[in-house]
Amino acid sequence: MSPAHMPQLGLGRRGLLGALAASAFVAATPRRALAAPGASTAAAQPVPAGAAPPGVYDALVWSHAPAAFLPLDGSRDDLSNRQHASSYSASDATGFTSLPNGDDAVTFDGASQFVEIADSADLSVTATGVLTIEAWMRPDTLDFPRSENGYVHWLGKGTSAEHEYVARMYNRASARPSRISGYAFNLGGGLGAGSYFEDDLQPGTWVHYGLVINANDSGSDGWGTVRIYRDGVLRDADSLGGGYSIVPARGSAPLRIGTRDGKSFFHGAVGKVAIYNYDASHHFRSHVQQMGHFEADPPPTAPPAETPEQPVTPPEVPPSAPEPAMPELPPAPPALPPSPAPTDKRGRRCRRRRHHQRRRPA
Repeated sequence: MSPAHMPQLGLGRRGLLGALAASAFVAATPRRALAAPGASTAAAQPVPAGAAPPGVYDALVWSHAPAAFLPLDGSRDDLSNRQHASSYSASDATGFTSLPNGDDAVTFDGASQFVEIADSADLSVTATGVLTIEAWMRPDTLDFPRSENGYVHWLGKGTSAEHEYVARMYNRASARPSRISGYAFNLGGGLGAGSYFEDDLQPGTWVHYGLVINANDSGSDGWGTVRIYRDGVLRDADSLGGGYSIVPARGSAPLRIGTRDGKSFFHGAVGKVAIYNYDASHHFRSHVQQMGHFEADPPPTAPPAETPEQPVTPPEVPPSAPEPAMPELPPAPPALPPSPAPTDKRGRRCRRRRHHQRRRPA
C-alpha cells in the first residue's frame, strides 16, 4: 500500500493517539517553472509570524522565519505559524526519543511509519527560487531492511511525474557506504543533481542535516547550485546543470518524513524539521551549538605549504690565542764509550766481579 492510500493518524504527546480524518492530497495547482538559469531574484529572510514558541532551540529556529517548522515531538503543530498540518502513519508503535538537548523526536520502525505534510507552495523551490531543508536525523541501523537500490529516502517531496527533491541515505553494504545526500529533480524524474557526504557513521549517531537548493545562484555554467552541510559545515556543492539541466518546478506531492513515496522506509529518528524560502545555511552553526551537539570534525583540508628551511649559519668563533713557544733545550751530550773491563796487573780480566754476582733466591 502506497503512502497516499495509508490511513493517517495524528499524535498528541508521546503515547497519546487521537483519531484524525484520512489525509488527502491537495488539489493540483498550476506548476510554476523558474526563470531561465542565470536569472537572479533575491530571497531575503522574512519576518517570523506570531509569537515565539516555548523552548530555547525552537524559539531560535522560529526567529529565523522558517516557512515550516515541525518539531516532530508528538504534536502536529507547525511552529512557523503557517498552519502546515502534519499527520502520522497509523501505527501505535510510533515512538519517541531524545535529541541531544533533551527535546523529543519521533522514531520510525523502518517498515511502514512516516509523517506527511500536505503540499503547499512554500514547500517548493519555486516559491522564491531558493529552498533550505534542515533536520536532525539519527539512523538506528546502517543497513535498512526496506531499501531500494541500496538506499532509503528518509525525507522528500515527490511521486511519479511529481518529483521535486529528496534526502537519501545509502546502506553501509552498498557501493556508497553510509553516504548521506540530497537531490533536486525535474518533475519528470530521472537523474537528479545532488551533493553528499560519506562519513564513518555508527548507529545511533545524531546528524544535523542541511540542504540548500538555490536556482538563483548562478555558477560559472549559468545554473543554480545544490549544497549539503553536516553539523553546520559545508561538505559538498554541485551545479543544477552538470549534464542534468534541473529546472525545479512545483508538483502536488506531499512532503514526507521517514519515506518519500513508500518504496523505502527509514529506521531511526528525525526531529526539528525546518523548511526556509531563502538560504538559511548561515544559521546552521548556531542551531548546532544551541542543541549542545558534539560537532563532527570538519573534512580534512590540505595542510599549509611548508616554509623552506633556511640554512643555519654557525656562529663565528673568535680565533684562539697562539700557544706560547717552548724554549729550545741545549743539545744532548754525545754518548760516552763503554768502560773497559777491569784487568789485573798483568792485563788479565779480573774475575772477582763474578763473585759478587751470585743469584738471589727467588
